[in-house]
Amino acid sequence: MITDSFDDKTPSITSREAFYGPQKHQCDICIVTFSQNILEALLERFDCRKLAEITACNGNIPIYGFDLHGTTIAIYLSGQGASLAGGHIEESNWLVGARHYITFGSAGSLCHKATHGRIVVPTEAYRDEGMSYHYAPKSDYITMRNAAKVAAWLKEAGAPVVTGRCWTTDAFFRETQGLYAKRVAEGCIAVDMELAGLQAVCDFYGLELYSFLQTGDVLEKDGYDTAELGKANHEYANFELALKIAEKLAEESSSMEKEPSSLPDKAQVTFRTMLPDDYDAVYALWTSCDGIGLNDVDDSREGITRYLLRNPQTCFVANQDNNIVGVILAGHDGRRGFIYHLAIRPDCRRMGIARALVGMATDALRDCGISKVALLAFVHNTGGNIFWEGMGFTSRDDLVYRNYPLRTLNYLKRSIPPK
Repeated sequence: MITDSFDDKTPSITSREAFYGPQKHQCDICIVTFSQNILEALLERFDCRKLAEITACNGNIPIYGFDLHGTTIAIYLSGQGASLAGGHIEESNWLVGARHYITFGSAGSLCHKATHGRIVVPTEAYRDEGMSYHYAPKSDYITMRNAAKVAAWLKEAGAPVVTGRCWTTDAFFRETQGLYAKRVAEGCIAVDMELAGLQAVCDFYGLELYSFLQTGDVLEKDGYDTAELGKANHEYANFELALKIAEKLAEESSSMEKEPSSLPDKAQVTFRTMLPDDYDAVYALWTSCDGIGLNDVDDSREGITRYLLRNPQTCFVANQDNNIVGVILAGHDGRRGFIYHLAIRPDCRRMGIARALVGMATDALRDCGISKVALLAFVHNTGGNIFWEGMGFTSRDDLVYRNYPLRTLNYLKRSIPPK
């Protein structure tokens, strides 16, 4: 079954590197448009340069770059449908290194009263397509993780906004009356062809997706109206809204870069979300540091991959000269956050890297709506406990920590397992 296509146990046979060589890092923010008209207007307005090309036997897709207040922003014209659009994000990420993707386009309205004259910010997408099931565990809906941010930023820009579920389907001419009724009953207010696949791809690679829609055609139980579809497809004002989001992201990035103020310029340390492909380098770092308890289940490649897929936005690594020199795992259960395995390479300590990673992790948890975060530190790890105390993590003596093993965990000899 297509819904059982997610395989996080075995590696991919093909790779982006096999097609494009080593990953490039030319920018952090990318805008995705589905309108040739908007792209042509953009090329007239900005001094654009070609950063890369997504190659294909039926024609290449140029990725352009332009300057926005000193920040390079990438943009390209995406193919339609979850498979093409998701694949283009996958490839463009490898070609230019972008981690933040802003997408906008047209959608069909399932509730004209709610969507008319408003920008739709999707909160969840119904997975009625094939792409997403290769990148995320099966479920009916996938969460659009940055919906609250997008809605807030668009409202700040003066745009009328409505939030709600969307229905992603790759069969435009098979949006039947029966399926329409089911999705409306579940609270869907719009139908599109990409969102579920885009979010699944972004979650898999630890990328951030910011999406909004303008409804043009209207689906009703007994009729179909395309009067505003052309305008919704090519509304240039929506590109202006995408620029506003890009500005906000650039401001956040600038603020984050300034946070580790003790970090010397010569260190050239950069930060990003952790990916499953980082496992070998991260595990080697963990085993080189005292005070970290590792076991053969939770900390195996499969265990860490599973954790990253569940928490794609809250785990980070620090890089210096293309080497991982710091890492932090953080996640939540919807109620409380938890931090695991903060480690800094010994020769890179006392540079502000640990503080920066903790700040990024706690900010990411806060963005997920989490109000409290906890961690465990070995009693004998004096240096670690001093660090956590200095970061504001207080110890408690009114609780008894208890655990119940569901399976046997074998710990490394050099680490001290919890009792």
